[in-house]
Amino acid sequence: LSLFGIAYFDDGIQLNRELFDAFNFSWYGCIAIIVIQVIITSLLSFVPGASMAFIMLLETMYDNPVVAFIVAFSGVMLSSLMMYVIGRFGGYGLCKKLLGEEDCERASDLLNNKGTVFFPLMMMFPMFPDDALVMVAGTLKMSLKWFIPSIVIGRGIGVATIVFGFGTVP
Repeated sequence: LSLFGIAYFDDGIQLNRELFDAFNFSWYGCIAIIVIQVIITSLLSFVPGASMAFIMLLETMYDNPVVAFIVAFSGVMLSSLMMYVIGRFGGYGLCKKLLGEEDCERASDLLNNKGTVFFPLMMMFPMFPDDALVMVAGTLKMSLKWFIPSIVIGRGIGVATIVFGFGTVP
């Protein structure tokens, strides 16, 4: 890291802030961060709050909350679509392997009992397992005409609440 100018060792390890800011606010930096977000939140979909923690990290990385919202929202949409496709084509068995049987059954019960009508509301509130619900929606073959607007509205409000809500707290 020191050889490439990424970090230096004056009083402990410190990152090169100018290099970090140049990467962070470039178009390729934003794309790399979105790809990392999609991979991490998809792999850690069984961990409650993994997506929210990454959104909070993005909110602290970017000084501008609008940029943080755009990057976080893009990553959340892509990871939601990826989880839906995995559920749609992988089936319930793959869902149980990735998320665990308990989370899949709980998400399946929520969608079967509460109906898909409440699906956008479930995406807004943190008490529901978002990634599990999205994957189970894929296994239940929820219509894309209902799924995409539900995700855009529900998860969009959730991301906006985290980015703009926590941004106002000193």
